[in-house]
Amino acid sequence: MIQTNNQQKSINTKYWQQHAQNPIVKGYFPRYKSYKEMSIAKLNKFLCGLLLIAISISFVSYYFVTANEVVLDKVGREITEIKTQNLELQNKLDNLKSYYNVDKTVKQKNLLQKPQQVVEVSSIKVSEPITSKKLKDVAPRTNENFNWAVGF
Repeated sequence: MIQTNNQQKSINTKYWQQHAQNPIVKGYFPRYKSYKEMSIAKLNKFLCGLLLIAISISFVSYYFVTANEVVLDKVGREITEIKTQNLELQNKLDNLKSYYNVDKTVKQKNLLQKPQQVVEVSSIKVSEPITSKKLKDVAPRTNENFNWAVGF
């Protein structure tokens, strides 16, 4: 007689149900595992191993990423400090260059020469004071007379 897989399982379960209540031999015996259950267990162990390897690789890579980030942050702070120092030094250099340029042009043009001869002017005594009536009679100054003194 040919039994199907379902019938065989039902017979096995009935047998184990009857003997579980009244066992012939008492003790601990491991349960019988089918080939399918054993292959699933082996696959699960393999996948758990792969998962542990992947987790460990991710931990190691996370460590290196954070270490590199700390180093980059430190280098970034040093770069900003160097930039500010560079700006201060550039300002000082520009200031010194401007003084140097002014000093150089003064030396080339000889603008600060000592006079070779002092001109003395005798004082003039005014007999009558200038009044506002006399000032009105004087011709008013034009811009042309004034511009040469200002430098235009």
